Amino acid sequence: MAYGQPAVIGSYLYVGSENGRVYSLAARTGCEHWKFQVGAGVRTAIVAGPGNLLYFGDQKGSVYALDAATGALRWKVQADRHPAAMITGTPQLWRGRLYVPVASYEENFAPDPHYACCTFRGSVVALDARTGRRVWQSYMIDQKAAEIGLNKSGAAALGPSGAALWSSPTIDARRSILYVATGNNYSRPVTRHSDSVVAIDAATGRIRWSRQFTENDAYNAGCLDFMDPKRTNCPADPGDDFDFGSPPVLAKSAGGKDVLIAAQKSGVVYGLDPAREGAVIWKRRIGIGGPLGGIE
Repeated sequence: MAYGQPAVIGSYLYVGSENGRVYSLAARTGCEHWKFQVGAGVRTAIVAGPGNLLYFGDQKGSVYALDAATGALRWKVQADRHPAAMITGTPQLWRGRLYVPVASYEENFAPDPHYACCTFRGSVVALDARTGRRVWQSYMIDQKAAEIGLNKSGAAALGPSGAALWSSPTIDARRSILYVATGNNYSRPVTRHSDSVVAIDAATGRIRWSRQFTENDAYNAGCLDFMDPKRTNCPADPGDDFDFGSPPVLAKSAGGKDVLIAAQKSGVVYGLDPAREGAVIWKRRIGIGGPLGGIE
């Protein structure tokens, strides 16, 4: 099964798969040219870059650069060392750097009453596209998780956590900014950059501004009764799981001004002003929100 958009270079098509392989196929016939075995499933699109390189991420948090002609591995980097880290949003290649959004499946560990939930922090990692060298990593939660108590089974309760980046960063070349949309917190305490659109300086990784759309949204899979009837690791007073699953879109208004469009799992679409730190220009509800609802 292929989730991500293929890349086409000349007469070849390149695509990743859920079975952990990346394929080079003849674009006209579909015949296999080469295949590369990855450490985990590939959900991102394949990004083609200078030097005949292909870039993508896998569901264990690794980022790869392959030779498009032969499928040979040029470099491989672990974007984040958290054991549940994964990459679902396609990396963005811009001005010699690869900007990688990092998410995780840690919230799905929460139904285990003996799991110490939770410690993951969403981030963007900037890599040198030629070598894979880490240039910077910008976390969406300022501090590392610490023990805040015990859950109902006596396991450690940890936080803050979450604010995963499920989708691709958006490049604003005029302002030299990356825009990312973040997920909910997995555990308490809640943080200021969850369920937000965040503007990040492309050169340094510094957060320029952040606009939060749902406060107090601490939620994980332990809140689902059928997975854990006691809801052992579910945060007290859980939120609605109104994170962002899709990337911001930088567009032009009818008057020619920049508008940043963000669509949330709440079912609401927002038009933001990137020149005024994401001030809301307009908003419109187009659906009913929920853990698997709204806009993903």
